[in-house]
Amino acid sequence: MTGVKISDFRPTINEIKRILKMFLYSIRATDREWPIMKI
Repeated sequence: MTGVKISDFRPTINEIKRILKMFLYSIRATDREWPIMKI
């Protein structure tokens, strides 16, 4: 079970990074009105 959790943890970090990038872009995009779909 520990192996499964570690395997699930690895992709989670990637998803968190993507969400963080989307959030950062969204905040900066608000100034340029960039489309969220572009990310």
